Amino acid sequence: MALDIRQCYEILDLQENATSDEAKRAYRQLIKQWHPDLHINDQGKRVVCEEKSRMITEAYRQLEPLLRLGTSSGRAFVWPQDRPSKPTPIGKLEPVRVNFRWGYADSMGRVFIPAVYETAAEFCEGLAAVSTEDGFGYIDESGAVKISLRFSYADQFVEGRALVQFGKYGYINRVGDWVVKPRFQAGTRFQEGVAAVRMEGKWGYIKANGDWFVLPRFEEARPFENGRAYAILNGRPVVLGRNGQVC
Repeated sequence: MALDIRQCYEILDLQENATSDEAKRAYRQLIKQWHPDLHINDQGKRVVCEEKSRMITEAYRQLEPLLRLGTSSGRAFVWPQDRPSKPTPIGKLEPVRVNFRWGYADSMGRVFIPAVYETAAEFCEGLAAVSTEDGFGYIDESGAVKISLRFSYADQFVEGRALVQFGKYGYINRVGDWVVKPRFQAGTRFQEGVAAVRMEGKWGYIKANGDWFVLPRFEEARPFENGRAYAILNGRPVVLGRNGQVC
């Protein structure tokens, strides 16, 4: 994986006037600090160390030859662009818990969105569902609130729709507008353009615009996958096809 030269400096914790010898020392120290074998009995920590070791190795592999070629003294060349005031996240931002609150950190463990939330879900389609004492809403990868925290529950975005609870359950789009107004007792994510919803104790399926695809008559209903969906009808398991009919 190719890294931006700035990211190489950040990963190795080096100044931009570092020498190749300084880079080598930093690399050896970091590899020793993050060696996976330090956590041989803790699979979770071992996976984190393996990822960080991989990033450290890649950063050193890319940066060290450039430092050697910078000048005869081994000083680094001057990168022609200004160093950003804020580092760029490496990898995908993931939820991280800090002091009983949730925020988001990159694959190097650097927190980019402060831990101020009671709950925090993964980013999906550029937005993540978060909650505070005020309710559930959505933020983008910069940490800006894009959909106000006004819901009792908020699920992740799939196919441009997200299930939320506002009294009852309905679906919003990525700007927070209702595309299916709240009128259901429960619901699932959209898959293959269809979502399972419960109304008056029975499950059915709706299309993306809220029109019925299959009227509610099932005791249970699962989302469509590969053109099929499993449901319970009159106590018996059934399979629905692409046309919504029981096979």
